[in-house]
Amino acid sequence: MQVFVRRSLVPADRQPSGPALLLEGSWESDAPQHWALDDVIVAPEFEALDVAAQQLAERIIAAAAVRHSVGPNFADVNVLRLRYAAVKWLRILAFVERLMPDATQSVELFAGGESDDEYRAVWLGLAAARRFRLHVHDAPATAAPEVASAAPSPWWRRAPAALFADRREALKPGGTRAPRLLVIGNPRLLDGICDEALRRGVAVAWLYDQFPVRAWWKRFGQGVRWLTCRGDDQADLYPERLLAADVAERGVLLNDVVEAWYRATKLRSGAIQSRQWSRLVAHFGRRSFSQLVLDEDATPLARMAVALARRHGVGSWVAQHGVCGVRFGFVPLYADGFFAWDEGSRRQLEAWGESTGNVVVTGSTYHDEFLAEVAHARAKCSPAAPVGRKRVMLAAVPAPRDERPDAINFHLTTRTYGEMLAAACDAVAAIPAAQLIVKLHPRAKGCDRPLLEALRRNAALNFRIVQKQTLGEVLPEIDCVISCASSAGVDAAAAGVPVVQVLPRGSGDVVPAGWYGLLGSARTAAELRPLLEQALASPPAEERGRAAAAGSAATRIVDCLLGDIRTER
Repeated sequence: MQVFVRRSLVPADRQPSGPALLLEGSWESDAPQHWALDDVIVAPEFEALDVAAQQLAERIIAAAAVRHSVGPNFADVNVLRLRYAAVKWLRILAFVERLMPDATQSVELFAGGESDDEYRAVWLGLAAARRFRLHVHDAPATAAPEVASAAPSPWWRRAPAALFADRREALKPGGTRAPRLLVIGNPRLLDGICDEALRRGVAVAWLYDQFPVRAWWKRFGQGVRWLTCRGDDQADLYPERLLAADVAERGVLLNDVVEAWYRATKLRSGAIQSRQWSRLVAHFGRRSFSQLVLDEDATPLARMAVALARRHGVGSWVAQHGVCGVRFGFVPLYADGFFAWDEGSRRQLEAWGESTGNVVVTGSTYHDEFLAEVAHARAKCSPAAPVGRKRVMLAAVPAPRDERPDAINFHLTTRTYGEMLAAACDAVAAIPAAQLIVKLHPRAKGCDRPLLEALRRNAALNFRIVQKQTLGEVLPEIDCVISCASSAGVDAAAAGVPVVQVLPRGSGDVVPAGWYGLLGSARTAAELRPLLEQALASPPAEERGRAAAAGSAATRIVDCLLGDIRTER
């Protein structure tokens, strides 16, 4: 059997005629005994691999912990990246165990470059465990290994940082002027909490990797202290090798696989994380914080901050940053508590095993501001569609990357992404006088190839592309929304707009529609069209965004934070 890491490694003059496996992406056309992991490792048959990946990451963290005496546990700090890597490895093990032909006695692996070291190590471990012959064909690397830039900040960041970044040594632990609330994360999600805390006289410090010129300018004179992770620290806190104990899965020893992942991830991020850890240690050593608030607790800077907060007896809280769709992006919760948007989010976290006492339904400060923006846009102009015209907004997620498979239960791949867009466009094109308003994702630089192909495949489709307008500005002219597994669909539903969602083929019930106020879920144009017709016939609902609790989300969140502060001994 021939195994190709990606389609570009298939020799042009030797297309596989026998059994062949593609580890990333899909084949251009279906052929007998040609498998692609993206197409065959799907829910519900393989969705348990998501939990297995999470458990494997925890075993790696435990096997690595004793190696670290100076810095943090590298595997723990990079746990989200590790969980996604574990999905890559476990997909291969599951294929060999369940789908590979029993008669396979030899495997040819076509790989290229250092970026494929993990794949080589997985197949070497499988060959040793399953006793088949393995021959590796190494193609020249197409790109240099990714290394994070260590270039200094530009002058327009350094100049205000030199004047306003808070490095004053006079702020000793326990001092009366010491900040009480430390905030880390996206201002779009945390600004409301910061504003409410300042209004109540709470001292606030906000931590960024480098000096935030835009945020500093917006809050100039409000008393927020700006902490950064920039400094001259050059120490490498991580060891040469990660593991101090063996790690195996399904009878395959994964030590070399984990070490290959460690080398690549350390090369990309090790120096930056060492600097960030050193600066965080200094900040916590100089100042006495009472609470830490973040928009997530799964990425490196957030993990380090929560670990140090725990070491200093500081409580930590996550303010929900998005729809709880991918399990291991949210649980197990690393912080002490979670401020959830609504009951649907709480039910999802509890269904995944999170303790009820750790989740507080507060609403979302972003939704409060978003609903106010929608109301303002509706009052400012109430555009009426021509008689009979129906306007449907498509909320799309960014194009996926085949080199980083998503969670099995989500199953968002290049192929399923294109299928979702095509289903949405075909369903709208089949409705007379319907116009599709394509709302590009804020991170999108324009229409990607799958979206363009979906828009152009049907000449009957009437569409318009919107990028500069915000979601709140667009919604007043919309009759319903098609959400391609996007949090924008939940936002629109909170504003009372009828929403149906398209999920990837081969996915599980990623976002339970009933929990989030959506009308339903579909995976094909045939499933989508009746839901879309139902949505277009539905009258706008009342706004759900403030139903989680009385008052604003910021008020509820700061009430919780101050309650914990005031009960400190």
